[in-house]
Amino acid sequence: MHDRVAGRAVLPGHGYGTEARQAVLHLAFAGLGAVCARSASFLDNASSLAVSRKVGYRPDGTERDLRDGEPVVSQRFLLMREDWEHSQRPQVLVSGLESCLDLFGIDGGAQTE
Repeated sequence: MHDRVAGRAVLPGHGYGTEARQAVLHLAFAGLGAVCARSASFLDNASSLAVSRKVGYRPDGTERDLRDGEPVVSQRFLLMREDWEHSQRPQVLVSGLESCLDLFGIDGGAQTE
């Protein structure tokens, strides 16, 4: 499995969403060997859309969802490993990952930076 999916809910306007997303992307790419990361946001969620763009995701189509029983449109995003590797990002330290790689369905073949 090379795609990793993570949900998130953070306080808007404090930079926590960007920092959290950068940490999750580091874990996915550097720690778990992902080849791409996917995200999606409702079109009326400007903060989430901005964070996705800020950390390097590119638009990857739209989809229709239901929110509270009403149809809404979500913007899909995609970030390829190569784009992440060439982007500016903060230093992230992951420790203790090796002992739980099997929980991610990985046989210990991924490396952390």
